[in-house]
Amino acid sequence: MKIVSNYTRILLIAIALSIGVTYVYAWTGPTATAPGGNTPAPINVGTAAQTKSGKLTVAGFSANTVTVGTTSNAASVTSPKFCLGTSCITEWPTAPACVPVGSYKWDVPGTYSWTAPAGVSSVKVTVVGGGAAGGPGQFCNDCHAMPGGGAGGAYVEKPLSVDSGTTYTIVVGRGGRGIGWQWCSFTQGESGGNSSFDTLVATGGQAPTGGTPGGGNGCGFQIYSTGPTCGGTNGTAYGAGGQGGGCYTSGGNGTDGAVIVSFGL
Repeated sequence: MKIVSNYTRILLIAIALSIGVTYVYAWTGPTATAPGGNTPAPINVGTAAQTKSGKLTVAGFSANTVTVGTTSNAASVTSPKFCLGTSCITEWPTAPACVPVGSYKWDVPGTYSWTAPAGVSSVKVTVVGGGAAGGPGQFCNDCHAMPGGGAGGAYVEKPLSVDSGTTYTIVVGRGGRGIGWQWCSFTQGESGGNSSFDTLVATGGQAPTGGTPGGGNGCGFQIYSTGPTCGGTNGTAYGAGGQGGGCYTSGGNGTDGAVIVSFGL
């Protein structure tokens, strides 16, 4: 019995040593100093809240609710939203439509057309009629007539509604042309031509007769008239009246009118 008991002990010791050697050979040591080499834990996909102190980088991100700050959103708001603190939006605002900006000017006498660009529904229109020529110098019976200056063209500035894609007619009035000095004829120079945008009209300035300055015309108001003079100075702006002629000189030319259309400014 004693011999059997010894054999049993030896067998048990051998089995224990065999198991121990197996574990030693099966174990793999660490490949880096802790905590390096640790298997990364997955982000918690459960319902419990989770806080990460370090930087979080993801290839893609999708969520019904995103909160920036420490205040939680009310549970009653169930639609997707983006929040800064307690201020939330459920959709991104729509950017306003681009408003076209532009300005067109016509200042050479003639007839033109202009088509309202897409997105343009209102414009500011400035219309100036052509200025009249100044009166020519007059000599009659040893008496020198004092010629008047030409009247400036009418000036109109008005906001107008337009339709995109519609073509409008534009007319620029010519400045009146002066004539040479006269011998007792009291002939006047040319009046200025009318300028217009569609139905908006600024009439040209009126030419003077004798020593009387030209009168202002049109639905706007008179500008740039030189008044009665003997050898005055021509105006230089759009629609300016011409100078009155000297005692033996011609009346000055009026300047041409203009039409200006601007929008979005």
